[in-house]
Amino acid sequence: PSMTTDLANKPVQLNGTSKDAADKTSKDAAAVPENKANNCDEAQQQEAEFYTDAERYWATVEATEAGMMGGNDSLDEIEISSSRMFLTRAAELAGLRQLNRALDCGSGIGRVTKKLLLPMFATVDMAEVTSHFLAKSREYIGEPDASRVGDSSTAACRT
Repeated sequence: PSMTTDLANKPVQLNGTSKDAADKTSKDAAAVPENKANNCDEAQQQEAEFYTDAERYWATVEATEAGMMGGNDSLDEIEISSSRMFLTRAAELAGLRQLNRALDCGSGIGRVTKKLLLPMFATVDMAEVTSHFLAKSREYIGEPDASRVGDSSTAACRT
């Protein structure tokens, strides 16, 4: 038996020759249902619909802390303090002594930028798909902190 690696670089034991493996791969590919491509198209369509629906929803939300929290304002302090502990520990584990720049994806009006990121980072960039949230962000964050917001763009952060 020969040894090779798969895409994740994990050892895989092959019984037989490379030709046997290639033949098996061809047979496996042929056995894939024809509708697999349709499933991928359907998943992509569902993902696009998800983001379109989300954009429609956020376009109707008030540009306030209450709007950003979806009515769960009471969780604000807990969320920020938990996130601060997480980021502090992550920076320690990474050996970072100085936190220069952060990106707040889905920044809304800048609630997390103002309360979590600006106190920890020298500069924070903001990306938000909903333009009326970004328009309100500078006022919400206030000076002098708003001057430490770097790039502020209407952009979607999608995976």
